[in-house]
Amino acid sequence: MNGRPDVDWIQLTGFGELGRVAPTWQLDTLHEEMKWTVGAGIRSMVNNLIIRADLGLLKELTKYF
Repeated sequence: MNGRPDVDWIQLTGFGELGRVAPTWQLDTLHEEMKWTVGAGIRSMVNNLIIRADLGLLKELTKYF
């Protein structure tokens, strides 16, 4: 290595999910009050190390991972 980063690849990704968390499982309320998340991410392999950043957006807040 000559002091510069060795980038093997870069990927842009998108994701989405829909679901619900409840204290009990009941078929009649399974699809009520659904929550959604959409987002995008970038991944790269630099000097044999995978680097990743994701940003998810949902109704209540925005999260960065």
